[in-house]
Amino acid sequence: MKYHSSCIYLSIFSCLLFSSTAAAKQPLTNLIGNIKDTREIQGGGCALTNKGKQGYVFWSTDSKFALMNIGGKDRTLQLVGKTVPSQREKKGDRSTSIYKTGKIIVRIDRVATRVCRDGDQECESTSYDGKIKLTVGNNQQTIAVEGECGS
Repeated sequence: MKYHSSCIYLSIFSCLLFSSTAAAKQPLTNLIGNIKDTREIQGGGCALTNKGKQGYVFWSTDSKFALMNIGGKDRTLQLVGKTVPSQREKKGDRSTSIYKTGKIIVRIDRVATRVCRDGDQECESTSYDGKIKLTVGNNQQTIAVEGECGS
């Protein structure tokens, strides 16, 4: 553990407390942007927007890879973990997906707000509200999102 130079003048307990809080995650702003190259966003998949705004901040055509704009650059992320309902999804069900590329980790927590009824041939997607939490090193940004997944 690294100690701050002022530890010489502080008690060991105070120094440990200062050192551990100095490394705490710091909030970020404006790292998550709208995806620039929208040619990839076609057909079925999962598309999320910054809640109440235009433009996609997250896109996935399958369960293994996703696309986001992070720090002004469109980036491909790989799925590293997920939790989904064990049975047919219903309104209120929660799910989580975790994606990663390099030192970037993206966690998506979502809640189903509208699901297709059994036998509804016209309905092809599920609507969600949720949040995206971006972690880059010791820094984090969290935004509220909404969107749909389906065909």
